[in-house]
Amino acid sequence: MFGGGKKVSGLQKQVFSLYRDFLRVAAKKPEPSASQLREYIRAEFRKNKAIHRFDTNNIEHRLRRGSRQLEALANSSVQGFHLLNNSEANK
Repeated sequence: MFGGGKKVSGLQKQVFSLYRDFLRVAAKKPEPSASQLREYIRAEFRKNKAIHRFDTNNIEHRLRRGSRQLEALANSSVQGFHLLNNSEANK
């Protein structure tokens, strides 16, 4: 499922799950916000792909931050990523 039969760590599974959850929430937003969100989500996860898998503190921090962002994005009043980033800046 995750590429050629490689073993996947628990943290990697959490990252994949968070990614899927983000895409599900983005799909529920109206267009063009949904497509913009999908592109933003993909770009953010690609950008963070360079983090070494043994850098668990950094990964755990980003998972917690991502979970908070997902919660904010799931709010029906949030329509795009610019609102998501503004709400995160206020925390």
